[in-house]
Amino acid sequence: MSDELKPCPWCGGNYLSWAVPGEIGHVTCSLEYGCGARGPMGLGGVIVQRRWNRRPAEDTVDALDKRVLELEAENEHLRARLEDANKRRMQAEWRG
Repeated sequence: MSDELKPCPWCGGNYLSWAVPGEIGHVTCSLEYGCGARGPMGLGGVIVQRRWNRRPAEDTVDALDKRVLELEAENEHLRARLEDANKRRMQAEWRG
């Protein structure tokens, strides 16, 4: 595992400080150069680092983006079917 911390998930800042191994602590984004966000608590630097670097929301966003594309395609298909049905109805009424 890399010793690097990912940038702050809220502001993207790289001005981070974190716990010294063996101590209870958390990652903090610099309030002076970032947003002051604090990550989850943990015992030891590796645990704190893993918790800070874990970004489950990224997977969720990717899945949501994919689902939005699927729904947009389905919506376009349904819109085309509705237009066809309306045209047929209007033609039937006109002939009627």
